[in-house]
Amino acid sequence: MIKDDQLTIGMGFIGAGMIGQLAHMFCYQQISSCSLTGLAELREQLGKEVLSKQNIANYYPNHLELLKNPDINAVAVVTRRHATGQIVLDALNAGKHVLSEKPMAHTLEQSIQLVEAARKNNLIYSVGYMKRYDPGVIFARQLIREAINEGYWGDLQSVHCYSYGGNFAPGYQQGHDFLMTDENRPDGLVLWPIAPDWLEPQLHERYAWFLNVFCHDINLVRYLIDGKHQLQSANFGESTYALLMTANNINISYDFIEQDSSAWTEGIQINFKSASLLIQLPAPLDKNNTARVYVLKDGNKEALTYPDHTWAFQNQALYFIDTILNNNKNTLNSGEDSLEDMRLIEQIWRFYKG
Repeated sequence: MIKDDQLTIGMGFIGAGMIGQLAHMFCYQQISSCSLTGLAELREQLGKEVLSKQNIANYYPNHLELLKNPDINAVAVVTRRHATGQIVLDALNAGKHVLSEKPMAHTLEQSIQLVEAARKNNLIYSVGYMKRYDPGVIFARQLIREAINEGYWGDLQSVHCYSYGGNFAPGYQQGHDFLMTDENRPDGLVLWPIAPDWLEPQLHERYAWFLNVFCHDINLVRYLIDGKHQLQSANFGESTYALLMTANNINISYDFIEQDSSAWTEGIQINFKSASLLIQLPAPLDKNNTARVYVLKDGNKEALTYPDHTWAFQNQALYFIDTILNNNKNTLNSGEDSLEDMRLIEQIWRFYKG
């Protein structure tokens, strides 16, 4: 329970893998109003080594033990994706605010259960769609709204989003910037189903992979483009996905590819009648770069500048702590908002199944 005059949030971490260390513990260490109070990790050697490196106060062999600590007000859940749902549910029912990595769960039904638990317990529940906190994305979002409201590029006509993958952690080398051991992952977690029960079993692994990789892009386009997003068509190749959605009668196309590439390739192009706005996204763990924003007009490509170049993961952590201190349930990446991503992704796979 957070006291009315409490100025420091006791933060717990569940999971000590690469993303947990580099994108979460690292960021919360930088926040003066946050205390790194506990770490739960099933791999004991890894947990204790990370505890020492990250200057976290207490080690726990599992998340249930961590959740008993009354000094922990909030947790970041970064674990195996099919273990996330039950851990988040346990944390919410233990009275802890939660930020979990995406996806929030593997089905809409599972996800609704988590949102209802947060609502019942009057807690903040956020999902790790950190791209919404990229300063370039925020800058572009404002430009889009200004262009629509003032009409200086004409009508908004279409949106195209592409994601081809690549090196998501440039500059990092295993064993250099984060710790890892050769311990086996022990049992001890409740694992939720990785796909809806209406989907054929042979598609479950592919569904889970698609959800984990591409939910970011669907979430980000919803953040940029207002309105109810609805699936119109979905075409699947051996390793490709072509989707068409609409929002406010605007066509939104997605081009997803399972591709091995040396460079991260992901972006969104917003097409108006007389110009286009292009957002090129950095690799997720590239803390030295933010999104690049361009205007394409009259055959020219103009790079737009903005003053803020802070890391999206760091901004997400700051915002999460701030929402707790100010009891602000309307978070930028709330679990309730993320239900829309789950609804759309299930639509995609129902279309494919059908």
